[in-house]
Amino acid sequence: MLKKYLVGAIALATLSFASSAFAAVNAEQALQIARKEVPAESVVFGLKEEGPKFVVNFRDNALFRDYDVDVAVADGKVLALEIKGSNFVGSTMCTKTEADVKNAILAAYPDAKDIAVSFNQQGENNKVYTATFNTAKFSSVDVEVSPVTCALGKCKMIYR
Repeated sequence: MLKKYLVGAIALATLSFASSAFAAVNAEQALQIARKEVPAESVVFGLKEEGPKFVVNFRDNALFRDYDVDVAVADGKVLALEIKGSNFVGSTMCTKTEADVKNAILAAYPDAKDIAVSFNQQGENNKVYTATFNTAKFSSVDVEVSPVTCALGKCKMIYR
């Protein structure tokens, strides 16, 4: 009798540990997790489940920026953050150098490493710098940078 009780207790403990280790997050939990990654004044304007992740959409009306945060359904880990602004960073002119772009990135992300900058031009009216780098928090960051002001534009960040 004691043997059956002990086996049952072990099975129950194993089952409860396994279920807690693989607990999925729901939409409300994903929203709360994602909210920590965007400015406090941002408002939610979308949330949907796309297979293994939730995509939570925020808008900061003061900064004219949209934020898309990907949160894993399985464990609630933030996977990616995409920032899109209302301003197009491309220009017909180019007054900044690659060194200026690197300095602008380091000002925004002081721990940025492996910064690679390239200049892209599509016709006469669309010049833009693109840069990639990583930080302690992000395994990959891709950002567009204005060739006139070094303002950071559209940005995609992949979390570690």
